[in-house]
Amino acid sequence: MAKYKLVFKGVSKFEAIPNTLVDYDDILEVELLSSEMNNETVKFVLKGEEDVKILTVQAAEVDFIKLD
Repeated sequence: MAKYKLVFKGVSKFEAIPNTLVDYDDILEVELLSSEMNNETVKFVLKGEEDVKILTVQAAEVDFIKLD
C-alpha cells in the first residue's frame, strides 16, 4: 500500500459532512476535484465507525509527498 503525506498551503475552505471531528477513519477515496492555479480542491471519503464522512479542502497549493 502506498503512503502519502498531504500538505495544504493557503487553505481557504474546509468542509466536513457530517460536521464531525476527523479521527483515525479509513480513507475510502481521495479525489482531486480541481487543479487550477492558486486553487486546488481535494475531496476525501472516510469510513467512520458508524457512517461515511466527506471532507473537502480548498487551498492555494496541495503537495502530495510519497512516504517510504
